[in-house]
Amino acid sequence: MLAGPGGGGASTSSAESAAGGASTAPAVYGSLVTTFGCKFSCAYCLIPAYNQRQHRVKRGARIAEEMMRLNDEYGIRYFFGADDNFFNNKARTLEIVDTLAGAQINGVSLNDRRIQLG
Repeated sequence: MLAGPGGGGASTSSAESAAGGASTAPAVYGSLVTTFGCKFSCAYCLIPAYNQRQHRVKRGARIAEEMMRLNDEYGIRYFFGADDNFFNNKARTLEIVDTLAGAQINGVSLNDRRIQLG
């Protein structure tokens, strides 16, 4: 889990700021791991060797499940994920996006929330 912008001090989301509301609690971000390893074997890179030449990916349902669990158990509402291979497989990318668009956290569809990729 990561503290919000500003080094862990109180912060507000842009939606809260735009609505004129202020939050006294720090924004907490959950870090999501969506892949392990890399499918490439670049001569200069140690990542494939570090991961024993394995490249493993998570499906959209698993990512949505992790987001729901982190929200249920820790109240995390903001998530961060970095995936160097996200756009390498169009079918996987669309499966993740479609799954997240249909998922709900606390009865609120993720499709109704702003999701930034990149």
